[in-house]
Formats: sequence, C-alpha cells, structure tokens
Amino acid sequence: MKLFGEKEKNIKNLIISFLSSVAIILVSLFILAMIMHFFEIEKKYASSLSGVALGIGCFFGGLIYSKLCGQKGLLCGLFVSGILFLFITVISLILGAKLGVATAIHCLIMLLSGAIGGVLGVNMGKKIKI
Repeated sequence: MKLFGEKEKNIKNLIISFLSSVAIILVSLFILAMIMHFFEIEKKYASSLSGVALGIGCFFGGLIYSKLCGQKGLLCGLFVSGILFLFITVISLILGAKLGVATAIHCLIMLLSGAIGGVLGVNMGKKIKI
C-alpha cells in the first residue's frame, strides 16, 4: 500500500500518531470525568462528553500524522481517525456494547475532527522528522 510514500516510515508515523491519539483521548476522558464529578453533571451527558474527548484525540492524531507525513493532510487525518474508530468500535463490541446512533455520531465527529487536524497539520509549516 503506497498511500503516502515509504511504507516503513508511514507505519512508524501511523503508530506514533495512533498512540498519541489514544493518550490524548484518555487524558481528555479523565479531565472530563473529573469535571463531571466536581460539578455534579448528570450521567446522561457522558456520551456527549466522550464524543468531545474522541474529537480532541482525533484532531491531534490527524494533526500529528499529517505533520509527520508532510503531505495529503485530509487523507492522513481521515486515515488515522478511521483506524482509531475501528479500534474503539471493535473493543466496544467485544465488551458487549451495541452499535447505534451514538456510534454513527461519534464516527462523524472523529472523522471530521481528524480531517480538520490533518489539513491544519500540513498547512502549519515545516515537516517533523522522527
């Protein structure tokens, strides 16, 4: 698959951006959980707040991946957020969750924020070399 250039370098870049996204999502979920706890926000808003955390993580995942690749930001952002969505969906299904409207909304949030992050990452300036 020669989607973005050299295969080995792209796999390394993808892994870095994927793990960064997961870390950012976990930190975002922790912060939002603390906000819910201290401000006594009802549990019915947990799905909406998790969508915010997913959007933040995918935004930065797309930004990092496109910055590392240095080109095709829209595709980079969509690619990394699509893989992240599949990863989270498979884990959710294994744990017994059901697919529904919230899943589709989260998918759209993730893909859109990843695409925006990818476009911004390419247009921000110099390519990062790792």
